[in-house]
Amino acid sequence: MNKPLRKVFGVVCAFAWRLTSFGRCVGVEFIIRKPTLLRMARGGSLVIGKSTFIDIHARIVAQGIITIGDAVYVGKNSTIVSLDSVLIGDRTLIGENVSIHTENHGPATDRQQMKSLPIEIGRDVWIGAGAVILSGVSIGEGA
Repeated sequence: MNKPLRKVFGVVCAFAWRLTSFGRCVGVEFIIRKPTLLRMARGGSLVIGKSTFIDIHARIVAQGIITIGDAVYVGKNSTIVSLDSVLIGDRTLIGENVSIHTENHGPATDRQQMKSLPIEIGRDVWIGAGAVILSGVSIGEGA
């Protein structure tokens, strides 16, 4: 897809997602390929930067605030689940089948001890296919 057409498509996609999410998904220009699970609970929100591309079968569940920077790629079958805040910096590449979760379920015998800590991923980060990023992790720039 050529650059001007991609930009127009990104603006239309951003507008459509803003309408269908009742304003909880905010961004100016991004592309989300269907079928993608995008769910925002009451109090949850998703802020997506310019030129961001979320590939097919990605799953994003926002019960907290998820902020995705400019020019980020979220690969196929990747999952981002947020009970707390998730910050993903500009120009970050998230490979296929990556899981990012802010919640920690506690011991198997007592599921009531679920805890949640924020996750911060810096700018210009590459996260390889199949990686798992768990609660409380902070990844610096250029990693």
